[in-house]
Amino acid sequence: MRRTLPGARVSGARVLPGTGVPLGRLRARLSACLRVQQAAGVGGWEVDLERRRVRADAQCWRMFGYAAYAFELDADDALARVHPEDIGLLGAEAAEQLRLSGRFETEFRVRHRDGQWLWLVARGSVGARAADGTPVLLVGALADITERKRSEQRASRLAYYDALTGLPNRRLLLDRLALAQAGFQRNRRLGALIYIDLDYFKQLNDTLGHDAGDQVLCETGRRLIDCVRTADTVARIGGDEFVVMVEALAPDAHGAGLQAEAVARKILAGLCRPFELSGHAHLLGGSLGVALFGGDETVPESLLQRADLAMYHAKRAGRHAIRFFDPQMQAEVEARARLAAALADAMEDGALQLHVQRQFDAAGKVTGAEALLRWQHPEHGWLRGREIMALVQESALASRLGRWVLEAACAELSRWQRDAVRRQWTLAVNLSEAQLYHPDYPGELAAVLARHEVPPARLQLEIGEPLLARRPEAVGERLCALAKVGVGLVLDDFGSGLTALFSLRHQPFVAFKVDCRVLFEAMDGESAPTLCRAFLSLAESMRVEMVARGVETAAQHALLSRAGCRRFQGELFAPVEPSRS
Repeated sequence: MRRTLPGARVSGARVLPGTGVPLGRLRARLSACLRVQQAAGVGGWEVDLERRRVRADAQCWRMFGYAAYAFELDADDALARVHPEDIGLLGAEAAEQLRLSGRFETEFRVRHRDGQWLWLVARGSVGARAADGTPVLLVGALADITERKRSEQRASRLAYYDALTGLPNRRLLLDRLALAQAGFQRNRRLGALIYIDLDYFKQLNDTLGHDAGDQVLCETGRRLIDCVRTADTVARIGGDEFVVMVEALAPDAHGAGLQAEAVARKILAGLCRPFELSGHAHLLGGSLGVALFGGDETVPESLLQRADLAMYHAKRAGRHAIRFFDPQMQAEVEARARLAAALADAMEDGALQLHVQRQFDAAGKVTGAEALLRWQHPEHGWLRGREIMALVQESALASRLGRWVLEAACAELSRWQRDAVRRQWTLAVNLSEAQLYHPDYPGELAAVLARHEVPPARLQLEIGEPLLARRPEAVGERLCALAKVGVGLVLDDFGSGLTALFSLRHQPFVAFKVDCRVLFEAMDGESAPTLCRAFLSLAESMRVEMVARGVETAAQHALLSRAGCRRFQGELFAPVEPSRS
């Protein structure tokens, strides 16, 4: 007689004893559950703690890249498939959670058949206990969370790493700096932050484009990594600013300072090497600020600000320099910040003034003037243009101040247009580095001239020779764009000896301006006439005028006249005076 499953018949259908549920329907539900489980990628498992055996169903083995059928294996064999870093944590987490609640959930990595590591989450509970309550069977489900983990890693990378260079960003740097400070309490060894700002990067980025700029930033990151140890941190914190954190230096400030300086000099040398872009070599260099840490409880953000201040002083020292932070820097910067805030107010309330100093020809006739910025500060008295520009150098206020000067100069030229004598005068305005390299400046310049109805030739823009000397080709491109507007371009501080003579022949200058101090203070009495004649000869060969500024005595005027100079500016002829006097 055929053996049948136990259970009663209900209307011809076999049911599960004690439930009244037909076995066919139960099998259908079980089959549906298995299909849902398979679609969800969830597998089932059991762990026999007494026999140390692990049974995984077909879905689990399908996850691991094997044929889809269930079988069991020894617990040690199962653990051999788990990532070595996760084995201890897996057992500890599960044991602790089971002790507290009888359930557990833990994440770990298992090797796939192809050798890759899968991230899994296991959720389980006690399936059976011995008479004394000890768990003897664990049951649960297993799910593949590899894609979720990858997404988390991508999000983490976006949060903590720079997308362009792949270096740690500001957030990760500050986290590591906090850990390094805590480490000082254990090893008593100081560390150093080296704040790096690339010199002339903005100009390169504006003239060659962002793709070239990105290449330079990536190459800079690689060069910095080559300059430090594996344990040190190289971070990009924005724009062309990088920070190197060097740990485990000497325990005393003097020794740590010497070690940090050695690293900084190695970095500076690395940045001095030319950057190859589209087959051409470009020189940049860098300004570095260094701040030691570990000896106090200064918060990481403040430590970074200290290194930033030191870097700022390196730039003020002429760039391509290294400066260490000291408390006096903080006091100076705070004072400068107060002055800069007051300057912003001065532009609003009319406290800034445009003064002029007239220029004369050999016959004593006025040919034009130079516009000079002046600010009467309530505490510091009259501040000159260069002092004012130093306050706003490389800040957003620099562009704003440049626009104010341009508007004021064009307004003055517009008034001169209504005067029969002065309408032929030119007015020279100093051109800042920020304005020179701003891509929109030629258009802005043309718009201001048109708005004030000023002939472009009546306005002259003066550019200092040191600025031209640093990057003559890039500066030349910008000057040509300005020359197309129709303004006159004047090379100021001519004769400082920094510019190769051949590069001058390709620049659209209408005049060279020489400071008399170059002739009379830097040279002896016998050499001054010779130098002056050489300057004039070069200017004549290039069909440009030469203007001698800073002429203060009749003896200077006589020497310049004998040498052939025909245009003069200085206290001997006219003082600096308000533009509307």
